[in-house]
Parts: sequence; structure tokens; C-alpha cells
Amino acid sequence: MDKPSVILLGSKPASVVALSIMMKRGWKVHAVVVSPKFNYTWLNGPTLQSYCEANGIPVLTSQDQLSPEHPADFVISYMFRYRVKSASLQPGTEGAARDDPAV
Repeated sequence: MDKPSVILLGSKPASVVALSIMMKRGWKVHAVVVSPKFNYTWLNGPTLQSYCEANGIPVLTSQDQLSPEHPADFVISYMFRYRVKSASLQPGTEGAARDDPAV
């Protein structure tokens, strides 16, 4: 059985932890959408963008850059700072999930 592929939308430090767990489990990370307007450099540890860059994961700065032409099994929004647009969920061939305590 192949490991799942994923596109992650995130920004907060916990999204770095979620991404690292996916990678340790062998998931194929096709891209990560970050929230560039928010600065978390005051926290100890890597930002989501720097973690992706260090691990060769493509970084997108807007969910508008996502395309159905680059499908993944799952699109996951975890600690993302913006409302997820329905078009952003289209690349997920198996499903989409989001973590939003406000919902």
C-alpha cells in the first residue's frame, strides 16, 4: 500500500509538528501553503516555511496557487490563519480536513 500524499495549509508552530509527523510516517507532501503575513520568529524553533525549505517541500504563499492539476490524496488545513476556499479543497482526491476551533 502506498503512503498517502498531502497538501498542507498551515501557519502556526503546531503545523510544523503536524508536518514533521506526516513526513516521519512517509507521507508524500506535495506542497505547503503558508500564511506569510504572520510572523512567529519570536517562538523557539523553525517556522513552517523554513521547515519546508530545509526539507525541499514546495512552499506556496496563497491558496490561490493550488491547482487541481496537482492532485493529492488529502488537503489538510491545520492551524491555517485564513478561511479555506472551497477551490483549495479540490486537489484532495480522497478528502479534506481542517482543524479550526472556531467552528
